[in-house]
Amino acid sequence: MPEKKRAARRPRRPAPRAPRFAPFDALRLYCQRKVEECPEFFQHLANSRVELWKAARSFIDWRIESLERRRERTGRRGVTRVRISE
Repeated sequence: MPEKKRAARRPRRPAPRAPRFAPFDALRLYCQRKVEECPEFFQHLANSRVELWKAARSFIDWRIESLERRRERTGRRGVTRVRISE
């Protein structure tokens, strides 16, 4: 069979992007300038992120414990095999 010649590929141009200076960028730049003026505010924001993750962890721990308690109440220990008579 004769080999087909491949057409030369043109390099792709990157898709046009939106301007990088969006409202959130303006807010970020403003906050960066204000860090020196109000460090307590930014420390509070950093602490609140930690608290959010701690809250999520405590909720997950609570859910795991409730599932384990339910398993203990029902007396089940994982998968139950059931024999089916033919």
